[in-house]
Amino acid sequence: MNKNEALEFLEALESGAEKIIDKNNNYALNVENKSKIVDVFKAFQTNEFECGPFVWKDKIPLRTSIANIRFVPGSVVRRGSYFENGVIVMPAFVNIGAHVGENSMVDSFATIGSCAYIGKRCHISSSSVIAGVLEPVSEKPAIIEDDVFVGAQCLVSEGIHVKYGAVLAAGVHLTSSTKIIDRETGIEYDHVPACSLVVPGSYRSTLNENAFINCAWIVKKIDLVDRHSTSINKALRDLN
Repeated sequence: MNKNEALEFLEALESGAEKIIDKNNNYALNVENKSKIVDVFKAFQTNEFECGPFVWKDKIPLRTSIANIRFVPGSVVRRGSYFENGVIVMPAFVNIGAHVGENSMVDSFATIGSCAYIGKRCHISSSSVIAGVLEPVSEKPAIIEDDVFVGAQCLVSEGIHVKYGAVLAAGVHLTSSTKIIDRETGIEYDHVPACSLVVPGSYRSTLNENAFINCAWIVKKIDLVDRHSTSINKALRDLN
């Protein structure tokens, strides 16, 4: 890939080329695009960029103007990221290949990683990390479906899939080794089921009864009928 091809590919990503939905209406990985993103880094040389009072060195230039979205001063939005209409980006970082859906908000100091997928009408609260991944190209990034609320200082690691309408309370950390457990049934999940309210927690180790291991508890289901911020706050406070 030469520089001109790399620029054309970045434009394609900015038009939504990364999004793929398979025949079962699941979010699928575009391995070919991830391989091309790796090639983009090889096509560009490290350069010095300026934006207002800031100066930095990087291979990938920033997006400085995006129609129909708002991003405030201090936001770092790399080229090759895609935004649908009505997105708001506070002073946050959005990496190459990321997809942010219509009317979603990326709040202050949040990070959206490479090829991470954010659905429509989501709120990614301050200082949260939605992890992406480029290598190995077969590894899935984090996927956040529509109408998801991610509380402050959450971590959604690569490969984690959060289904539509879920609410992650502040401080929930989800990695490939995190158990996601339904409090009522004891069932363990490798994803966050739709419309689940999830809080950080722990469970007792089977090897040492005095040791506790971090997990995420599904404590209730959320009704999407009245799904505004006040109802979310009420649901988070009423966990008994």
